[in-house]
Amino acid sequence: MIDKYTLNNFRGLPISSNEVLQKLSFSEADVLTKMEDIRVRGTNIDKGIALGKSKLLKTHIIIKSGDELFKVESQINAIDANYVYTQTGLKIPIVCIYSVDFLQ
Repeated sequence: MIDKYTLNNFRGLPISSNEVLQKLSFSEADVLTKMEDIRVRGTNIDKGIALGKSKLLKTHIIIKSGDELFKVESQINAIDANYVYTQTGLKIPIVCIYSVDFLQ
């Protein structure tokens, strides 16, 4: 499933339910290998916190668990050194995040 999605077409990935997302297990290895991609991910997470209270934007977080990708639609409430915390109560390891996208 992962092969058919790229950073350009993650928007076609269906939104996963909170129930499904809460049952996922995550690897400790970073899903991104290029330093530039890791930097962009960090910048977008910070942007997600700043824009998180906006009712005009939806935040989509693409995460990897096993060989599958999942889309989370939720605002980012907080981060720490290892995790992103969403408004819907998810605690997502930063190293499992492929992409953070903002839509109107």
